[in-house]
Amino acid sequence: MGDLLSVRASIVALAHMSEAVISYLREVKDVRKECKKLLLDLHYIRGLLDILQETVQDVTNGGEWGPTMKVLAGNGSPLDSLERILGPFEKELENQSSAEGLKRLAKSLLWPLTKEKTEGILQAVEKQKSLLLIALENDHLLLSAEIKKDTTTIRQDLGYVQKDIQGVADTISSLNRNLHEDTVSKAFNWLSPLQYESTQNDTFKQHFAGSLAWFFERPEFQSWLSGDGKILFCPGIPGAGKTVLAATVVHYLHKHIAPDADSIALSWTYFSFKARASQTPQNVLGSICAQFARKRIDLTDKVVAAYRIAMSKNEKTNPDTIQLLREFLSKYTKVYLIMDAMDEYSEDDMGWLEVFDPLRKLTGHLNIIATSRPIASIEREFAAALKVEISAHEADILSYVHAGLEQRVFKKHTSADRGLETYIEQTLLQKSQGMFLLTKLHMDTLMKKARYSKMAIRDAVDKLPEKLDQTYQDTLQRITSQDDDDALLAKQILAWIHFSHAFLSTRTLQQALAKFRGDDPENDDCLIDSDLLVSVCAGLVVINEESQVIRLVHYTVEEYFRRCFDTFYPNAAREINYCCFRQVQESRQLAAWMEWKQLLGEDWWWYFEFEEERNMNEHGRQSHFAKVPFSRYALFHVEFHAPDLILGFPDWQTPGSFHPRSKIQNSVIELSSTNLEVAYKLLF
Repeated sequence: MGDLLSVRASIVALAHMSEAVISYLREVKDVRKECKKLLLDLHYIRGLLDILQETVQDVTNGGEWGPTMKVLAGNGSPLDSLERILGPFEKELENQSSAEGLKRLAKSLLWPLTKEKTEGILQAVEKQKSLLLIALENDHLLLSAEIKKDTTTIRQDLGYVQKDIQGVADTISSLNRNLHEDTVSKAFNWLSPLQYESTQNDTFKQHFAGSLAWFFERPEFQSWLSGDGKILFCPGIPGAGKTVLAATVVHYLHKHIAPDADSIALSWTYFSFKARASQTPQNVLGSICAQFARKRIDLTDKVVAAYRIAMSKNEKTNPDTIQLLREFLSKYTKVYLIMDAMDEYSEDDMGWLEVFDPLRKLTGHLNIIATSRPIASIEREFAAALKVEISAHEADILSYVHAGLEQRVFKKHTSADRGLETYIEQTLLQKSQGMFLLTKLHMDTLMKKARYSKMAIRDAVDKLPEKLDQTYQDTLQRITSQDDDDALLAKQILAWIHFSHAFLSTRTLQQALAKFRGDDPENDDCLIDSDLLVSVCAGLVVINEESQVIRLVHYTVEEYFRRCFDTFYPNAAREINYCCFRQVQESRQLAAWMEWKQLLGEDWWWYFEFEEERNMNEHGRQSHFAKVPFSRYALFHVEFHAPDLILGFPDWQTPGSFHPRSKIQNSVIELSSTNLEVAYKLLF
């Protein structure tokens, strides 16, 4: 009876092992022909095991099947050998992969064995297949003889498996970690798409070493730092350096206020005119919540759990950020929040209260610093708060200018003429009017003149404007005085940044400019060098190093352009609008998504992101929108750029318009009101 029970147990175990390895082989990436042959053999063996199991159930331990059962239950039998061949793979897959994540793991995992070793395993499996057939014929004598003859080969093949199984385990472990990190990343993105970390890092790089020391010595800051529930309001004129101050405060707190302590949390926001569409209360509060959660594993796990619950419902679900914030803040004894540019939150000067009011009601140990331009309605809201006015201090400006004059392009003129250096420093200090920005623009102007002569520097210093508008006007004149190609390129760059409805990555702008010129935006050979994008714009454009966002040097440039860009480049808006329209118009994929936008309204983007993720998971490759971010920009913002053109869609029948609606798309429109899921599947 023992032999029979042993055989039954081995068959069940082998059935489980073979199913696990078969599932793995079905999904594994770049399967070679020998792996496909192995997959077929395992399917065949799986069938033989089913037949053998049925046979075993019909027999007793004695009788004519007794000798065969004894052989099958022994060491070196086909059941024993197959367990030793398949067991290691099955064990690692079971221990380190969830059923949910196995397919995603396999798509990233190449078959770990070489061709020669795989062929060796294949031969061993084929041999066991033959032995199982002999066993089913109940020829125990032949079965024993074949097992004895094959013992040496089996040991060799098992050696291959044992030698490489650690490599399989290590690879799967690594992919499992990546899978978890990917889930965490998606969970935080679900909490909020706003990512302020790169803005913080890029902004702090503009901080000049040694500057702003005066701020940290102010009693108002010290009171804010040591108190509970304190609010410090920091108003300042445009260009005074408020955003750099905010980044410097964040850096100071990281460095000096026990950044590794689990009891202290730090968060920050950077509002911008250009990001107003995404600066919703839900997204801003979600971003603050995410920053608090990232510091602690237990809070990160709560975010991931909430995300998984939302995704399991297969519908768009906004997180309850206020409840999460309340729970997360209770885990800390001290919380610091830095909020920059409250005046740039929305067109309404008081729109920022949608975010600020819920925050100041949450807890008594939340300390907030807020910066803004000196707008009366905002200042009234902070009447009871601590207050420090922000302006560029004389010592900071002189240090900045002196460091700039140490560059070689200036040094060759000033080393023998210390009076020139003093004259530059005093003139720039006088004309700065408390604005670091103006000093920076003046230095950019002088650096270009320093390439010529000492007299050119003196003349430029005397002509430096004392107002920002005049500085911007002089800069635009320098841009238009370049050769025709550079001047036109600069105008196009500034136009795209000015009229865009979202921040543009450098690659998005490069592709947009290619489309502008009639080139192929998907061909990297047609993209303009990023260094040229900056140089032709004479200091008005910068590229953030971490985020690779290309932007105007300051929001006051944007405000200046609102007043005068039509004169500088009269047809810019129309040309950009048509460029976006053509990008959507000429792509069947984008035209289909335009239909989907009309069907779903404002929630269409959720289905777009779902489809992007599904394609990545199932095909393991970047989508068109990931490779051509200009297509994504055009799809998301074409209605803003070309509302009159889009208004006629989808009834256009003119040559070169959107592809006419197909019958299936018309069916989708009828279905969408009753069965959205079916409509979605039909359309895509």
